[in-house]
Amino acid sequence: MKKAFSNYFNNRADRRELQELREALLDTQIDDEEIVSSMCSIEDNHPLVEFPEHISKARMKKAIVSQIDRDYATNNLPNIDSRSSSVVYLAAAVVALLMVGSIAVYYSLQPSNVSTGSIAENWKTIKTERGQLRTVGLPDGSRVKLSVESSLKYATDFMSTKKREVYLTGEAFFEVERMPKRPFVVHAKGVQTQVLGTSFNVKALGGGSRLEVAVKSGKVKVSSERDKDQFYLEPNQMVTWSDVRKEKMPVDALVTFGWIDGTLLFEREPLSKVLDRLSTWYDVDFLIKGDFGDEPYSGVHRKESLETLLTGLCFAGNLTYQKQGRQIVLRRK
Repeated sequence: MKKAFSNYFNNRADRRELQELREALLDTQIDDEEIVSSMCSIEDNHPLVEFPEHISKARMKKAIVSQIDRDYATNNLPNIDSRSSSVVYLAAAVVALLMVGSIAVYYSLQPSNVSTGSIAENWKTIKTERGQLRTVGLPDGSRVKLSVESSLKYATDFMSTKKREVYLTGEAFFEVERMPKRPFVVHAKGVQTQVLGTSFNVKALGGGSRLEVAVKSGKVKVSSERDKDQFYLEPNQMVTWSDVRKEKMPVDALVTFGWIDGTLLFEREPLSKVLDRLSTWYDVDFLIKGDFGDEPYSGVHRKESLETLLTGLCFAGNLTYQKQGRQIVLRRK
């Protein structure tokens, strides 16, 4: 992190490094203290640079991200031959943004002549494994929470394209920054979900064609990339989409959005499908010894340990379990 900051404030960072530094600042898994330590190292090495102590860590990160966005989008970095002055310039720009107190400064200064290209040659892919959730900050300020065993792909020149396009495999919850002139499009299983600024969930699990899009706030358009089928969704509405059937319906918020806060709710789902879902969340494999895999199961599980989960599961289904490494064997009592 310190090296990345040093390269940026000394005007040695290329576009790839700017992108990586921005993502690091938005990554919730990076400790704020690491950011503070990196900033202090800049002050120590450059006496003319001083960041205000009263500014919160969150605002400090947002201000730096905003300044990186401006440099990245306009490609207007200071002259590389004037490194001592460029350090002061960049630091001063960050401090100015802090004093203004709004990351929206970036959007008011955004150039209108963006590229009209829709497909980029270089892509960045972020993946989660079994038992892993991850929050991703996109270059436009949007945030994506990736569910287990999911992946998100977006262009490395995301900030210079006319449309903000991402490709999803698995499940994710999107909180999209509003930019009316640059729609945000999620591609999944031959279906595209287009928004300007909203929060919504896209679920594209398994190998079939089934997909679900549910809106929490704002408005989205869900349309096929192969034909003219399309739906407009408002808050608390969802569409289930497959090659066989397309249906618009109300959202059950806990069922659809609960996973974002670590809550899984099942309502009369076949036990085998419930176990498939739980196996990805807890990074275990379930083995059913018997013919009860198709029996319906209902239950709510909120951020509980594997042992607590198994106890509740077995109580509800009159089962017993045995752990064999990462495998859980279920039997009738």
